[in-house]
Amino acid sequence: MEMWRKTKIGEFLFERDGKYKPDSEAIAGLKRIDKIDFSGNFHIASKPSKTNMIMVYPGDLVISGINVSKGAMGIYDGNEVVTATIHYSSYTFDTNIIDVEYFKRFLKSAEFIRLLKEQVKGGIKTEIKPKHLLPLEINLPPLELQKEIVSHFKKVEMEDRELKGEVVHQQTLLKKLRQQILQEAIEGKLTEDFRIKNKEQLRIWNDELRTASDPETIRHLKLKIRNCSESAASLLSRIKTEKEELIKAKKIKKQKPLPPITDEEKPFDLPDGWVWCRLGEIVQINPRNKADDDLPVSFIPMKFIEDGFNNRHRTITKMWSSIKSGFTHFAENDVVFAKITPCFQNRKSCIVKNLKNNIGAGTTELHVLRSYTDTLYPEFILGAVAVLKIPLEIQ
Repeated sequence: MEMWRKTKIGEFLFERDGKYKPDSEAIAGLKRIDKIDFSGNFHIASKPSKTNMIMVYPGDLVISGINVSKGAMGIYDGNEVVTATIHYSSYTFDTNIIDVEYFKRFLKSAEFIRLLKEQVKGGIKTEIKPKHLLPLEINLPPLELQKEIVSHFKKVEMEDRELKGEVVHQQTLLKKLRQQILQEAIEGKLTEDFRIKNKEQLRIWNDELRTASDPETIRHLKLKIRNCSESAASLLSRIKTEKEELIKAKKIKKQKPLPPITDEEKPFDLPDGWVWCRLGEIVQINPRNKADDDLPVSFIPMKFIEDGFNNRHRTITKMWSSIKSGFTHFAENDVVFAKITPCFQNRKSCIVKNLKNNIGAGTTELHVLRSYTDTLYPEFILGAVAVLKIPLEIQ
């Protein structure tokens, strides 16, 4: 290393003298450094300490003996003398030998940690005090080269900050875009072209139906025509019929009538064939399962559901007898979403799939939505939940 030389840190860094009892008159009334964070920011407090103290003067380099390698150090730029506990050390330095910005970066380097392990008993696990730091021998470049190295680091650090800022900006835009797509889907704006093309497809199927003679072909065409032309009002009627059959079979309980939707509650106009409805009209909310105690089923704690409306989850297998009480029940293709903070704000929600024996249970911090009919897609319900959560978060 041409022009570099072996140098003891104590040749350019000098510990500020003085240790004081907490009740010493010399430090009475002085504020103290509560902490230095890993970005090198000083946090000043007025609260007293029962630990012995040191004095820190404006312009001193202050180092945390516990977290120096993580970045807990900096130049104190306050206008008044303050104190710090003896877990910190304060130094003046010779600016003719060391560029302090270079030295701060060196203290966060792998080379500093290597030298500590090599020259100090206990290495980085030891609380770094002046007696450990000052005798360390390091390879030190000339002052001008130190400044060049710092200039290079600052350029890279600025580019890094700009890139991180751009990533955050793009993530914010992506989140807004996803919310806008969901909102337009719920309003029917995303399916305008589909509805136009659908009319032509229905005409073709009806023409085929008029000339078809095979019973299976006729049945298949009628089913496709019904699924593509059925109005939302007709679908609601079918759901209502299914609910009544489930109530009659005592598989679900009869619910209290829901209030009609007023014009004031309708935030936008719907396309032709769509209708407004209450969520409770089309899904069962928090249903319960019945199964044999010795049946292996799926179990989902909250941590197994991913954040961010990603519709992904994991499961583990447990016996039904161990989780049938005290947990939320769900079944294959149910929609689940968190009902309390912070998981609600983190948008934990998914469609539960691939459940052992098609049922399961999990955290009580979930709401469960189960459709009454197979023609109501769980993905649509999940999308509706995502849109519903946006205004709820604002409130």
